[in-house]
Amino acid sequence: MKYENKVVVITGAGGVLCSAFANHIAKNGGRVALIDINEQALIEASENIKKDGGVAKYYVASVLERAALEVAL
Repeated sequence: MKYENKVVVITGAGGVLCSAFANHIAKNGGRVALIDINEQALIEASENIKKDGGVAKYYVASVLERAALEVAL
């Protein structure tokens, strides 16, 4: 699947499965917005995507807290 001209928001992006999913999307042309409560994991996931030429931006927030999402975004 091609993700060109699309932004994909991935929650739990600091985890193993979701960060791998984010890498796949970025390698196939998508821009990814990474969301998780673990900032260090987000930094690593974002850097991995960028070193392969992908586009990623991360946001530290809990998707279970609307106010936290509003502040992060």
